[in-house]
Amino acid sequence: MNLSKIRRAVRAQGQRLISSRRAPRPVNATAFATTFGVIGVAVLVVTFAATGGWFVLLSPQSGALTGNAKVVNNGSAIGSRAVQFSSSASTPAPTPTPAPTGGGSGFITTSGMHLMQNGAVYKSVSFNFSPVASCWIGSNWTTAQMDQFFSAIPKNSLARFFAPPGGTDSLGFVQQIVQEADKYDIHLIVSLAAAAVYGSCDNADSDSTPSGKTAAYYTDAVKPGSVYASWVGSVVKALANDQGVAMWEIINEPWHAGATVDQIGGVSAATTYTNAAAALIRAAETAGAGSPKQLITLAPADIGETGKVSGMESIFKNLDVVDDHDYSGDQGGPTQYDNSEFPQLQQIAQALGKPYMVDETGVEAGSNCDPSRLEGDWENIDNGGLTLQNRVSFLLTHKATDYINAGASYVGFWLYTAPGREAGGCTYENIDPSDPIMPAVKGYVIP
Repeated sequence: MNLSKIRRAVRAQGQRLISSRRAPRPVNATAFATTFGVIGVAVLVVTFAATGGWFVLLSPQSGALTGNAKVVNNGSAIGSRAVQFSSSASTPAPTPTPAPTGGGSGFITTSGMHLMQNGAVYKSVSFNFSPVASCWIGSNWTTAQMDQFFSAIPKNSLARFFAPPGGTDSLGFVQQIVQEADKYDIHLIVSLAAAAVYGSCDNADSDSTPSGKTAAYYTDAVKPGSVYASWVGSVVKALANDQGVAMWEIINEPWHAGATVDQIGGVSAATTYTNAAAALIRAAETAGAGSPKQLITLAPADIGETGKVSGMESIFKNLDVVDDHDYSGDQGGPTQYDNSEFPQLQQIAQALGKPYMVDETGVEAGSNCDPSRLEGDWENIDNGGLTLQNRVSFLLTHKATDYINAGASYVGFWLYTAPGREAGGCTYENIDPSDPIMPAVKGYVIP
């Protein structure tokens, strides 16, 4: 038998089967084979595999191939080589979705009015730690200082910090913060701008001054090529697939310092700005991860200055989590422990069917607090005044427990800072590793 004639016959048969686009009905759903000839110990077999088209299983010898036949590796063939026949058209392989990076506890998602993680309701009580970055106090924390903080709070908890443009912080440093948090399965709320100015923190503004955001900022910041848009594009894209980033926060306390909602054009203009900023974040996230995985929120200082209830509903309509800040603790008697706006926050979240949180709350305290600062019954001098230990009871009982029991998903205390960098006096910004609130939160059981 002439070997070259057999090869030509086999190729012709393979081409005929491909051109007909029909395969014989196999007994086995995955493959069938027909023997064409035996030459010594070499067997030529045409086979159809469900995973890849027509093959001719070859002996180690092979002749010249023409057309759309090619030699491929095939473990079923003698010598592990085969001829594959295919049509001239080819289907490109799908682009794989990048695997999530970061800690192993999973992305935080939403379901109705709950934050969720791996199918279970997620709640957290923790801290803000914005002094991590040089925009706050002039120099960045060291890795050891980050590790000291992340190891001191409950594993798998939320924590929040500022990462705005216009300061001295780089993309690389923001990535380092997230990477350190990942080691401890800490999830972060990352604020991408700050309307109020803290030192050199986010001095990017439409009039190039650090005096707070102008009315023009809320139009200009979301335009392509702006400082904010470029910052969002780089930071969010780079970290879009890291499950350590729980939420991107559009801006901290908009319309609180600088231009008001009325001055920028009312709730409609505020909603337009918010939606445009959220679209920038989503575009950068999709570019980095292929599909949205992280949540988006906004951090108002006050419901009254954010369009009131109806205004907040409009502004948060296309965001994932509703938020409000609360510093009501030292402003009255026993009925003023909780924020008088909290029922409104619940009302807004219920109307939108979204989770809600208080990602900033605090109370002034310290051993050097002047008695004249005592404003409410809880801090009465007969009960120890504004001591650090008093603050523990107040924050965990009258903030965390009350709000979590009422349905909030997260409560974040203001403000943790590294040793030696605490603010002086009677203040909110003096929580450090030695503060009794740290072990209290570490051991706190979410109700």
